[in-house]
Amino acid sequence: MAIAADQLFLYLGFAAQGDLGPWTMYTSKAQGKSGIVIFAKAWLKDPTSPRQKAHRDRVRAAAQAWKALTAQQRKNWEAACKKLSLRLTGYNLFTHWHMVGDDTNIETVERQSGIPLIPI
Repeated sequence: MAIAADQLFLYLGFAAQGDLGPWTMYTSKAQGKSGIVIFAKAWLKDPTSPRQKAHRDRVRAAAQAWKALTAQQRKNWEAACKKLSLRLTGYNLFTHWHMVGDDTNIETVERQSGIPLIPI
């Protein structure tokens, strides 16, 4: 006897949302019923726009710059976020700073945390 995909995922204990292989799934609570809705993933048919490509390149450049930091510098970014109870990671803050290019926010984080962040 075949088991439907949504029943299989429930049986396996998945409570997933988003894409999983060729499927997209989310949790529905419509009309008093709750369960996982699963459907075939919709693949993009049109090519990436120049603006999308430019944005993705900026994110890649920020990731490469993060990897170029020393281990201690990365720890400083993480420690500053943790010390100030920011709701983001050091990587997220660094990526924002790298993409926006405005030092004033990071200088505030440095001053309040007492941890140097901006590479000299």
